[in-house]
Amino acid sequence: MEPFDLHSAPLTGKTLIEAGAGTGKTHTLTGLVLRLIVEQGLDIERILVVTYTKAATEELKTRIRRRLNAAKQAFAGRDPVEEGLAPLVERIQNPEAALRRIADALTNFDRAAIFTIHGFCQRLLQQFAFETGHLFQSELLKDSDPLIKEMVADFWRRYIINAPYELVRLALQEWKGPDHLRRIIAYCAYPDVKVRPEGRKPALRAIAPWRNAAEHLQRQWAQSGTSIMLLLNDPGLNVRYYGKCEPDPDQLQYTRRQLRLREFSAFMDQWNGKYPLDEKRVKYLRASLIKKYTNKGHAAPEHPFFDLCDKVLDAQALMEMQMKHYLRYLKIRLLQQAQP
Repeated sequence: MEPFDLHSAPLTGKTLIEAGAGTGKTHTLTGLVLRLIVEQGLDIERILVVTYTKAATEELKTRIRRRLNAAKQAFAGRDPVEEGLAPLVERIQNPEAALRRIADALTNFDRAAIFTIHGFCQRLLQQFAFETGHLFQSELLKDSDPLIKEMVADFWRRYIINAPYELVRLALQEWKGPDHLRRIIAYCAYPDVKVRPEGRKPALRAIAPWRNAAEHLQRQWAQSGTSIMLLLNDPGLNVRYYGKCEPDPDQLQYTRRQLRLREFSAFMDQWNGKYPLDEKRVKYLRASLIKKYTNKGHAAPEHPFFDLCDKVLDAQALMEMQMKHYLRYLKIRLLQQAQP
């Protein structure tokens, strides 16, 4: 790495300058612009200066204009010459030509190509609309977040709000809301990123069978809830899962089994027949688990309700699997739409 010298640095090719804060970057830029005008004879509109912020752009314009005025005074032979301009004045053999070029630069200074990065890109899109395939009125957004929020909100309205109730519930459970979709769009910020897999729209065939089974389960409970709980008082059921058939030490008027069954009963009384059916609350009402947790030498209690619990929970598991595939498909679809 070599120390940078403003007065001897090459004006052709590519030069990388590393500089920290307060090292004179703006002074160097103004000096390079002056040299390009005086030594290379470039018109000021042919010199591109790009920076980050509007404030930096305005400062560069002010400093470049001031440097040109100082150079004009120097080449006109007026003393004293600025210390930073002396090497340039001494090196130029034709001060009249240099003075003329500086005067032209000041006259056409309003055409100077000094932009922020966004401003420069905006100008290119407008000037080369046909070549780039953009509209003449294209606008570059410094902050695309409002646009992304609008797109995600529209996507949510189109694909979630009017979806089956079960899918809406699962989407709210998995995603919490549109903000989740807005965050995953960040993965598509780079044009080379490809969304995989392509995503095929899955069928939601399990919703109707689940609804039918859930309706039967709720009706069966309404008709036979009391007798169902009496069956579960069978002493042959494993006490670990259904509770002991002995008085509870805190509530002597009830057995531990009765208190456990009251939890099952209270849940079924409150359940409205809609998704989800909490498996943790009702799994011990399944016929398959009742048989599994019946002690040897005892016959497992039987009731159509227990078989229905098996059917409903199995149908719910299948429905959730299909809906999760559908939500993944929607995410892929959104990501594909959000790609540049």
